[in-house]
Amino acid sequence: MTTRIPIRGGRQAAAPGHDQDGADNVYRLHSLVSDARKLFRSNRHDEAMAVFHDALRIDEHNVYALVGLGDCCRRLNRFTEAVEHYLHALSRDSVNTYALLGLGDSYRGMKMTDESIDAWERFLAVQPDNIMVLTRIGDAHRKAKRFEASIRIYDRALAIDPSNPYALRGRADGYRGLRDYGKAVESWEAYLRWHPDNPQILARLGNAWKTMGELDMARDAYITATRVDKDYIFGQLGLVDIELLKGRRTEAENLLRQAMKCHPHEPAPICRLADNYRRHGDPDSAEIIYRTAMEWHSDNKYLMTGLATLLLERRDFDRAVSAFNELNDLHPGDEIILTGLGDAYKGRGDVGQAASAWRAALNISPDNRFLLTRCGDACRRLGRPDEAVAYYAKALAADSHDFHVLQGLSMVLREYPNVAVDEKLRQAAVQHGLHQAEE
Repeated sequence: MTTRIPIRGGRQAAAPGHDQDGADNVYRLHSLVSDARKLFRSNRHDEAMAVFHDALRIDEHNVYALVGLGDCCRRLNRFTEAVEHYLHALSRDSVNTYALLGLGDSYRGMKMTDESIDAWERFLAVQPDNIMVLTRIGDAHRKAKRFEASIRIYDRALAIDPSNPYALRGRADGYRGLRDYGKAVESWEAYLRWHPDNPQILARLGNAWKTMGELDMARDAYITATRVDKDYIFGQLGLVDIELLKGRRTEAENLLRQAMKCHPHEPAPICRLADNYRRHGDPDSAEIIYRTAMEWHSDNKYLMTGLATLLLERRDFDRAVSAFNELNDLHPGDEIILTGLGDAYKGRGDVGQAASAWRAALNISPDNRFLLTRCGDACRRLGRPDEAVAYYAKALAADSHDFHVLQGLSMVLREYPNVAVDEKLRQAAVQHGLHQAEE
């Protein structure tokens, strides 16, 4: 009877003494896989792949070489190839945890959430208490906004390791996603009992208290975050936020200037804070933040755009025109800036200049339905019905039921009954006009 020696994860070869070539292949295969793994650990992924391929020439189904190739492809973001290698490995060893882990990670890289969860669940069938995989599944559910499912998974992980930072943090973020800020606060406080000096979590705790209207508790959390890291910008901006919410604008400006001194090259978080105030109906606070930040970044595109948009929303059209023109000089050929400039001119009553700005924006985005509608409206007001109809027709090609386009076309037909219009468009506009009359 011939004794067989297993090759790692692959075929079997005859024992030494019975088949010397087979024994040599066994030794060479092991050596190649080992060498390839060393190259992989040194981040020499292309070289490692070449050696793994050499191993597969000896045994085309060797699981360790297939998993190694999958790992290399995954590290190189070649996720589709990685999936093929992992699936090949799993066809030979269906419970290989390395292949299942890599398969799930590759599907995650391809944004295939359900497939990644399925692979990781198969892993858990082999190792049910693996916290790393449990938190991966929790994160996947949370990012897919399946917050209840994510919390259940994080709780499973925390039953095994109550101090696991990934599970504690993920559970808190899950409750935040559910807008259950009380439970989010409890979860972040549990995190901080185990990991007390994390400024990011302290700032998130402050955000939750702030959302609940507990401004003093929020302030304490932000202060603690800045004690842990005096330059942590989200702790600093949290304190700015609290002062603004309490109506202490001078204190807010002073704190904002301190933050800018610490972060002279990072205007983005400050711009987001200003944008948030603008979008939530507090233009005064937004303007304070924009203008204070622009003391350091006078030509920053996003701060300038936010301030110009704020002026437009406040119907301060002269200043908005000036702001958008300055932006257009600094950053020519930007669709958003040109659209805003046209809107500001329109608000000021300068329809011709508005039309010029919108047409320039259309050159950048020729199928933008909203710009086409604006240009159609402008041409109608300027007494150019044929051009108006052409713009409306193109807009309706994108959305044949657009209320504003049909309204504009209906007005053109009323004001210029002899204008040339495609019969289908004419009927659509007439029907729209009849419906409006009935209402």
